[in-house]
Amino acid sequence: MGTFVACSISGANLWKTGFQAMKLGVTVFIIPIAFVYNPALLMFGTVGEIVISFGIVVVGGVFLAAALQGYFFKDMGIAERLMVGFGGVLFILSSVTYAFVALGLGLIACGLALNWFKRSTVNKVVNVNK
Repeated sequence: MGTFVACSISGANLWKTGFQAMKLGVTVFIIPIAFVYNPALLMFGTVGEIVISFGIVVVGGVFLAAALQGYFFKDMGIAERLMVGFGGVLFILSSVTYAFVALGLGLIACGLALNWFKRSTVNKVVNVNK
């Protein structure tokens, strides 16, 4: 509702703004599902389980939001977005067991987006006195 009011006040395009708000807000709708899969989020468990589960869901929410926005420190391509999105869903909807797989997917996608795996080129000195 706030999006529609803001669009009418500012004169912005209603559909573009609404779609952008939906992409930003989808994690708010998915994270409550994590309570079903992980009872430690409801404070059932030890302190360590609760802290780890909370951290996993926060990282999953960040990954999912980055995948929907297509930006995580810089623009991401389709492959990176799919990997980060799948990793985010794995983080949110699974247990600690799959968190390492999700973290691996996220790190690989971030590495691809930030060109961590690109070979550096060395400037060659050219002899012009031939």
